[in-house]
Amino acid sequence: MLEVNIMKNRVFALSILFLIFLFGCVSRSDVMQTWTGHRIDELIMIAGAPTNQFIRSDGGVTYTWINYYGNRQCNETYSANAEGVITNYSYTGCTGLVRAL
Repeated sequence: MLEVNIMKNRVFALSILFLIFLFGCVSRSDVMQTWTGHRIDELIMIAGAPTNQFIRSDGGVTYTWINYYGNRQCNETYSANAEGVITNYSYTGCTGLVRAL
C-alpha cells in the first residue's frame, strides 16, 4: 500500500513538472494551488520536511518551508485541517521564482 502511495505521489509531482515545462510560465500560486485538497503528508514526501510547523487551536497545522535563492528568502506556507488535508497556501519573498516540487 505504501509503495502505491509513493508511486502516486511521484506521478503527481512529475505531472506538475511536465505542465511547468509544457506551458513555460507558471506562477508560484498556480503550482501551490495544485496541492489544495491533497494530504499534507503527500507534499512532505515530495518537498521534504518543513522548516517550521505551527499547531493551531482548531486542530490543524500550518507548515512553512524556507528556501534561499542567493540572498533572497522565500517562505512557502501550507495550512492543513485536522484531517491533514491542505486547505490554504501562501508565500512571501518568492516573487518571480518558481520552485517545482
